[in-house]
Amino acid sequence: MAHPAHLDPAIAVLADRVRELNQSQLAAYRNGAIVDDLVYERSDRIDAMLRDLWSAAVSNTDVALVAVGGYGRRELQPQSDIDLMVLVDEPPNDDLTAQIAGFFQGVWDGGLEPGSSVRTLEECDALVRTEITVATNLMESRLLAGSHPLFERLTGMLSPERVWSGSSFFSAKYDEQTRRHDRYGDTAYNLEPNIKEGPGGLRDIQMIAWVARRHFAVGTLDALAGAGFLTPSECNVLMEARSFLWRVRFALHQLCGRREDRLLFEHQRALAVEFGFVDGDNLAVEQFMQSVFRTLIQVERLNERLLQLFEQEILGRGDEGDSFSLDRHFRCRGGFLEVVDEGLFEREPVALMELFVHLACRPEVKGVRAATIRLIRHSLHLIDDQLRNHPTANALFLRLLREGEAVGRELNRMHRYGVLGRFIPEFEAVVGRMQFDMFHVYTVDQHSLTVVEYLHQYTDEEKVADIPFARQVFKRLEKPELLYLAGFFHDIAKGRGGDHSELGAKDAKAFCKRLGLDRADANLVTWLVKHHLDLSVCAQRKDIQDPDVINQFARKVGNWSRLDYLYLLTIADIRGTSPKLWNRWKARLISELYERTRSALRRGLENPLIRDEQARAVKKRSADLLRNERIEAPQFEPIWERFPADYFLRVDPELIAWQTRLLAHSPDMHVVSARSNDRLGASELFVHVTDGVGLFAAIVSALDQLSYNVVEARIASTADGYTLDTIWFLDREGQAVRESGRLQELSRLVNQKLTTPAELQDMPRRISRQLKNFANPVQLDFARKARGNRTLLELIASDRPGLLSCIARAFVACNVNVHDAKIATFGNRVEDFFLLSNEQGRPLNEAQRQRLADALRANVDQSED
Repeated sequence: MAHPAHLDPAIAVLADRVRELNQSQLAAYRNGAIVDDLVYERSDRIDAMLRDLWSAAVSNTDVALVAVGGYGRRELQPQSDIDLMVLVDEPPNDDLTAQIAGFFQGVWDGGLEPGSSVRTLEECDALVRTEITVATNLMESRLLAGSHPLFERLTGMLSPERVWSGSSFFSAKYDEQTRRHDRYGDTAYNLEPNIKEGPGGLRDIQMIAWVARRHFAVGTLDALAGAGFLTPSECNVLMEARSFLWRVRFALHQLCGRREDRLLFEHQRALAVEFGFVDGDNLAVEQFMQSVFRTLIQVERLNERLLQLFEQEILGRGDEGDSFSLDRHFRCRGGFLEVVDEGLFEREPVALMELFVHLACRPEVKGVRAATIRLIRHSLHLIDDQLRNHPTANALFLRLLREGEAVGRELNRMHRYGVLGRFIPEFEAVVGRMQFDMFHVYTVDQHSLTVVEYLHQYTDEEKVADIPFARQVFKRLEKPELLYLAGFFHDIAKGRGGDHSELGAKDAKAFCKRLGLDRADANLVTWLVKHHLDLSVCAQRKDIQDPDVINQFARKVGNWSRLDYLYLLTIADIRGTSPKLWNRWKARLISELYERTRSALRRGLENPLIRDEQARAVKKRSADLLRNERIEAPQFEPIWERFPADYFLRVDPELIAWQTRLLAHSPDMHVVSARSNDRLGASELFVHVTDGVGLFAAIVSALDQLSYNVVEARIASTADGYTLDTIWFLDREGQAVRESGRLQELSRLVNQKLTTPAELQDMPRRISRQLKNFANPVQLDFARKARGNRTLLELIASDRPGLLSCIARAFVACNVNVHDAKIATFGNRVEDFFLLSNEQGRPLNEAQRQRLADALRANVDQSED
């Protein structure tokens, strides 16, 4: 739609003024101007621009141009919408409609983006009664131009006596906030937070102001403090948080050149530089995001407390139910704990710890009254070195771990109220600390508390129904509180530089001494923190079928008790790292290593498992399984004679029985077959064909084409020149492929790839937006395998679709044979291990390693384009 020609001069002036405003504000921002001032200045200057255009476009003086929403609050960022409403008494005639349309078109053509509406008073009246969002927008409205009497009639119809009383307004806005938070995962810890709409964002600050303003009829945060709803310190926190978030949003709008409120990965690095952070022990982007998360967390928690305070103390809700004494310090009123008198914490600071023991041990107490929460926050300065070393305070913390029915919940509550970081200063250092990758989806503080939550879930049969064996192990623990301590401290030294496991172990040891634990208990917690990654690393990176690997790991663990604690900690750590990380395949790896290590410890470290003894046991069990299916020795022994001697060390009996059965029923010995193995939580592909160059690449290419992910491979050759390859794989969701049609499709595609080498060239696949932001340079490490003529290759690189196919093609190009593969993906990072040999079946020499390294770097780097 074109604007009227007579508006050309006014719109040209508007465009020039908008352009000059943008340029001057950008220059002011870069020269260090306070963003709060720029936000208000932008609103004020646009007010003047719109009034001038309105006077040129609209001649009717009986209508009103009204600023609503964020513009009504005078809060405009560089790319904010200009929220406008034209208020009329009666539906406009054709002439007025054309004038209004010309005005809005002129606003667009002048370089602004208006959010526009035209409403009668009657329409506004109907909408505000039913639409809380519309009502809120109009409550913040300002008259820009036009009829004052008409605008006053609008404000009159918005009074609490007429619509949306303080109580009903609170309920509606609270429900609205709950739905909004749910859209963002109900957490301020989202790694790509929305700083406007997400929990702890600007909307949460506005929510506090909206609710209190409706009740107290005041318009600013300062005024809310004056009305007694906010304390001066709370008001300062909100104003400082708003200023910081405005600054981030201003920079984000300037960076993107459009309205964008999400701190996406691709923006975080640039903004870290913009805000003056530099790489150190932590990356600049991690330091910047820690400041963002700490601000969001502050706002989220203050929003929660103030809304609870408003509901309980102002609206008088939450007094229902009995009131009874808990002890001389605390009572329960309406299901919520409160102090008996407000001077308690000043007189007896140790009561700050006592409060949480009541909450952990008294299930009838469902929370803390808002006034008491405020008192806790204002008493945090009392948690000093004297209280930290107070025997009673430490005894109460230990009692919470030992007796609490909801240890994780109460530690989280201590964290929300600010007590935990004051009581354990090392924890305060990791609050809001993120790791700039796609593996750790939580900040360090949230991850640590989530791990403790998962550890405590072992007490609840329903919550660990998918890992019932872990619950049985948990029941054997003499002191679960030691497990909770290890879970709390395992990552506490992240971001300090150095080995966080070593540094965290020192912190844990010192805290155990504070708690008064005996030497044996303190040593166990310290050992667990120091070695918390060992079981996971061994299970995911090493060949846990190898007796030597098991014996070595058993020597490191030393005894059953440590193994039990470490097993449970490992599961909780993986589950608490990312909701998508834990699956049945990982559960099987962790449990199998646990079982094999336990067996080795049962035998005794001085009596390690012998390889030949294990091979005989596997053969016997495999033979028993085959005989149960009426396959006797004359059928399977000739097949087994073709297998390499160490095959029975590397594959379990059930798999050998399945493969043998397939071969016994295949006249030409050509077998390509896939199945789902629920016991392992993965699908298996067995390939027994005439050996040749590029078979591994062909198999991987087929799996990649169907978007399946290889997690492990066993590659072997028979004495008469056949492959004996087993590939374990998962679908893109990390689950086994169970549908028979999809498994048959894979078998057909593998056969096709084996017979048509040209099919090995994979189709290019898009790299996700998020993955593109995490470039890990290719790292290669070659080592001679201690046993056998093999070279061990460790490859670390950025994950991307088709990566394993690129690697496999490099093996083909360099005439390298693959014997084993362990594929581990950690968010955006892959850590793959391959057991290799040259064409002669020997370890790769220096020249061959260099050639392969060059080919791998070329292939992997090319796949990033």
